[in-house]
This record gives sequence, structure tokens and C-alpha cells, in this order.
Amino acid sequence: EALAKAKDAEIAQLVEALEQESAAATAESNESMSELDKARESREALEALAKAKDAEIAQLVEALEQESAAATAESNESMSELDKARESREALEALAKAK
Repeated sequence: EALAKAKDAEIAQLVEALEQESAAATAESNESMSELDKARESREALEALAKAKDAEIAQLVEALEQESAAATAESNESMSELDKARESREALEALAKAK
């Protein structure tokens, strides 16, 4: 009977130790899950930021392309006006020489 009580006490201690280990493992697992959730949220936030930056860059590129096209058109117009002025000057010079 004393041996049975000793065995029961030993079993009770083992059960208690297992319960404590299980509780510690559960707490550690919960902490890991919480860290995983935070990491997932951070990754999602970074992905959203990257998409926003990509969209912003695309808008800037589009604006630059439009500005470049406008500047090219303006430059072409100026060159055309310069060509006309040059032709007029040459015509006037030819007229002056003819007189």
C-alpha cells in the first residue's frame, strides 16, 4: 500500500510536470503564432507600399513622357519658325543683291 501511494505520488508529479511542459509549449506556440501574424502583417504592409510606390513611379513616368512630348512639339515648332525666318532672311538677302 505504501508502494502504491509512492507510485501514485510519482505519477501525480509526472502528470504535473507534463501539464507544465504542455502549458509552456502552448504559450511558446502562441507567441510564435503572434510573431508570424506580425511578420505577415508587416509583409502585407510592405507589399502595399511597394504597389503604391510602383503606381506613383508609373504616374511620374507618364507625366515625364507627356512633358517630353510637349517639349519636343514646342522645339519642333521653334525649329520650323527658325527655318522660316532663315528662308525669309535669305530671300531678303537675295533681293538686296539683285537690286
